[in-house]
Amino acid sequence: TEMMFMDRFQLLVSLKYGNYNDFASSDMIDHFGESNAKTSVMSLLEGFSTGRPPQGDNLYCRNGMATLNAIKKISTNNTVKINADYSYSRSYYHSYTSSTYLTDGNHVTVDERMSPLTITHKPSLKINYQKDTDNIWIGNTIKMNGLFERNDGEIISNGYQISQSRKASGLDISNSFSISTERGHKRIGFESFVQ
Repeated sequence: TEMMFMDRFQLLVSLKYGNYNDFASSDMIDHFGESNAKTSVMSLLEGFSTGRPPQGDNLYCRNGMATLNAIKKISTNNTVKINADYSYSRSYYHSYTSSTYLTDGNHVTVDERMSPLTITHKPSLKINYQKDTDNIWIGNTIKMNGLFERNDGEIISNGYQISQSRKASGLDISNSFSISTERGHKRIGFESFVQ
């Protein structure tokens, strides 16, 4: 984590990467619901899983996250804020089971291998501009949030391969603009929201 604080500029940058647990998705929780990018198709076709390994939890996870938060005071009345986030998660495990059943002096062996893989990318960007003077206030916020997921589930049962795959992408872009001014005892304003 790096920080810089100056009179007209502030910066906070964090990087985190590891192969233990799925911290990227939990550390990047959005408490205000502003960075969710889901489409109706993604809600209908949720990700799948072929279960967990039968003996304990042998999940291998590689994930990381990066955040950049900056405030720049352009002049006394003009300020720009930038918040950029990115998280990456890749979870995978490999499981093998073999069962033998005795039937009338013969035996039947069932071998099964599972190798499910889930990869998730979540980028987010928010840029805010504000102008605040005695008689006019302007605010504009651009937000871009993405969610890109991939699920691969491969099962090999007695030499026969069964594969299922899913890719889902969601991108949400919005712009919120607001302006207000005072003329004597009257306040006039205009607001616009495009998504």
